[in-house]
Amino acid sequence: YVPAGVDGSEPSALVFDLHGSGSTPEQQVRLSGMSVLAEREGFLLAEGRAAYIRPDGTRTWNDDLDPDGVSDVDYIVAAIDAVNEHFVVDRKRIYSTGMSGGGRMTSRLACELADTLAAVAPVAGVQFGNNCNPSRPIPLITFHSKDDPVNTYAGGNEERNPSWVAGVDGAVESWAAAGRCAAEPVAKSVSEKVTQITYADCADNASIAFYSLVDGGHSWPGTPIADLVFERFGNRTNMDINASDLIWDFFEAHSLP
Repeated sequence: YVPAGVDGSEPSALVFDLHGSGSTPEQQVRLSGMSVLAEREGFLLAEGRAAYIRPDGTRTWNDDLDPDGVSDVDYIVAAIDAVNEHFVVDRKRIYSTGMSGGGRMTSRLACELADTLAAVAPVAGVQFGNNCNPSRPIPLITFHSKDDPVNTYAGGNEERNPSWVAGVDGAVESWAAAGRCAAEPVAKSVSEKVTQITYADCADNASIAFYSLVDGGHSWPGTPIADLVFERFGNRTNMDINASDLIWDFFEAHSLP
């Protein structure tokens, strides 16, 4: 998506918005509402279409880097270059977010492309993968509900998703440790069902922000299609916060040195 004010003459931020397993780019952009935000804020938006097929036939991202599957890390690098052929990508302001499987892939990109991505925002899919060793402390904002029935909060199914076993709290703590953040996080009540947990004093001006939700199901907080998500999938959505707005505010505060 190219906002009306972007003609390729000046460098523009680029945001990847990766869809969930079994979903599509078209569905994801409706879920996140990121194109509306891109138009308002003037950044380039790339959705991307996953090509990895699980044994059960589900189309998703190769977030666990199956050696026999496609490399979606290479795909994102190639996509950046492809966008840059038509527009001027600000190489200091490239970001990734995504829902569920797209969130897990965003987490993997943070491990592998910390020198390329200025910040990341996994939604309902944060993980700290096996052998993750980011080249620098990378800023991360994430959202997850304690009643998520798909990417479960407390722990995961190793057979289904080998990198999920640490659960959400463990993943966030590992990202804070990788960012060399202050040991004690600060918790703040945003609403009755949302707690913001932040890690400050991280190395290289990185930061970690985690929105822990109650009764938010497996959905994108503040999605403009909350009623449709519930009607089709039975997924509740927390509407106390708008994840997309919070993500962009976080992205704007971070760029590569």
